[in-house]
Amino acid sequence: IKSVLDNKVSEIDALRRHRVEVAQRQERLADVLATVDRTINELAAGGGMNPAELFEGFDPVKQAAYEQELVDTYGQSAQVHIDESKRRMATWTPEQAREIARGFGDAERALAEMIDDGATPEEQRVQSVIADHYQVVCQFWTPDAEQYAGLGQMYCDHAEFRARKDALHPQLAEFEREAMAIYAECVL
Repeated sequence: IKSVLDNKVSEIDALRRHRVEVAQRQERLADVLATVDRTINELAAGGGMNPAELFEGFDPVKQAAYEQELVDTYGQSAQVHIDESKRRMATWTPEQAREIARGFGDAERALAEMIDDGATPEEQRVQSVIADHYQVVCQFWTPDAEQYAGLGQMYCDHAEFRARKDALHPQLAEFEREAMAIYAECVL
């Protein structure tokens, strides 16, 4: 948009570029959806998946871009956390990876239900879910108060995180951000 407004690129060229980006995201999400479906089928059949299969469809190039974005935004100290996360993940069994993924999903679903029930971010039941979420995050790295609140902000600011949260509930990203900030301030 800025390039169009600054007359650096035509509207049609900007839209064409945007279309390519959207198509690439759509392809990546189709891969992720296929992996999720395969995982559901494997789990329903009582089977297991190895970690490589579990994260198939999650583009390593995109992951590297996310990591670089974190370093660019938060400085070189973010790289220490990224490296620690990778070290921790390398020791996970497939069941541990599934349990951790379930932990994130359980927290999101519980928060979405609480939003519909009229809960507020500071309520004890919400904060209890956020405490569980924090423990899941700690499987990757152990954020301090500022970092954990920053993670909540990233859920709102980053388009892909935001879209995933919005797909569950249109208020989830902001609600979770507020609840995480409260938890960070009061507990961490």
